[in-house]
Amino acid sequence: MKIKLIIILFLFTGISSCKKNKATTITYSDSGTLTGFDPRLCACCGGIFLYTDFANTYHIESLPGMSGQDFGSLTFPKRIKYNWSIDRNCSGAIFIKISSYKFE
Repeated sequence: MKIKLIIILFLFTGISSCKKNKATTITYSDSGTLTGFDPRLCACCGGIFLYTDFANTYHIESLPGMSGQDFGSLTFPKRIKYNWSIDRNCSGAIFIKISSYKFE
């Protein structure tokens, strides 16, 4: 009898401790279009061109959660919503770091 009670209490405790995760909503600050790879061979070249909806062009070198192989096999053009910060400015080429994104 005690064993059944202990098992029932254990199961009840385990089931009652489960919580459903609430979905988080991410708000993106900007959107634009990934237009393709920068094929130039210079010190400040490389990455993918990002043309923003505000007519700015930036370079990005990676996307969070995406392997280099996945990044290299993207098809273009590709619409994207994203949050970002400036990574560096190299002779007029502005590289940005994407912190979160969603393809449209």
